[in-house]
Amino acid sequence: SRGAVKLIDFGVARLLAMPSERAPTQLVGTPIYMSPEQHYEPAAVSFPSDIYSLGIIAYELILGKLSHGQIHLALIPKGLQKILSKALQLHREDRYQDVVDFITDVSAYLNSTNIQKEKKVGDQLSELSENLKRAQNVLAPIQLPEWNDVEIGVASHKGLNIYGIYYDFFTREGGYGFIIGESGSKGAEGIVFTSILRGMVNALCELTNKPIELMTMLNNCFWVCS
Repeated sequence: SRGAVKLIDFGVARLLAMPSERAPTQLVGTPIYMSPEQHYEPAAVSFPSDIYSLGIIAYELILGKLSHGQIHLALIPKGLQKILSKALQLHREDRYQDVVDFITDVSAYLNSTNIQKEKKVGDQLSELSENLKRAQNVLAPIQLPEWNDVEIGVASHKGLNIYGIYYDFFTREGGYGFIIGESGSKGAEGIVFTSILRGMVNALCELTNKPIELMTMLNNCFWVCS
């Protein structure tokens, strides 16, 4: 709140200068922030390993959300893509060897005129991503209906990709029913297709209370569209 940077959580820190301390041989750290050599060669950890972790944190700060181990540099301003790409190289010899060089490149970009030119593009991409996620939440709501004597559960993969999945629950003629649909397309296109399906179902539900008639009308609509 005071604008100061604080370092916390030294639970896995080691004093390498201590002569009695041997190099670590076990996997120690938070996996999504650890460099490849920390996973496979714990004894080979060096300064570039920390720069890799710093690159992950920088990516999350720029994006404004946690990465959950998924890095898509295309989502950040173009001027920073090259910098973070170097910090996140799989081989430590290809990364920044000194954090001063990393800081210098980041500072140079932040003080350049390019940041204002590229900021708008990054904001638009972020806004588009959020809109797609909100649309997906409408098509596949987390809140499920509470029906007597019926237990309802939905399981789905929660990743960064956007899928055109739609499901809904309804009661007709004293019974329960549900409908589920999935587009063969992913991303924005899949969202559009399943949104059309949702609109058709909602409209037809106003015309009939009979499940079989509802499905017949829906199939006829798709037949006409195709």
